Amino acid sequence: MSHTTALKAVEMRDESILLHVAEQLKLKHLGKREFTMFDSTKHTGHGFELAGWREPVVINTATGQAAYDNYNGHWGNQIELDKFCQAYAAESNRRQAAAQGYVMQEEYLPNGDIVQTFESLQMG
Repeated sequence: MSHTTALKAVEMRDESILLHVAEQLKLKHLGKREFTMFDSTKHTGHGFELAGWREPVVINTATGQAAYDNYNGHWGNQIELDKFCQAYAAESNRRQAAAQGYVMQEEYLPNGDIVQTFESLQMG
């Protein structure tokens, strides 16, 4: 049975980060509008086409949530959405660190995880 899922793990509220990350990942942006999912539910936000996904992922920047229907992996590999969320979180961290005067180092692990280390430039 198909149903729309709302993702809450990463709140994607910053439109500039969202669009930047989508461009980096070469995701097709379907615009900002109302989308009707397979189960007839309606979701408003930025729609993105993920590689191999039948239905769009819709990000509502007002709530920070993603709505999607990948039919438990039959209509799209969850890994593609996980990459999108991870890239958003990493870019958000980069921008926040820079704004607060931190230097950040990143290490990309073989399993795809990113380790971000922050260091303050302030002395004393």
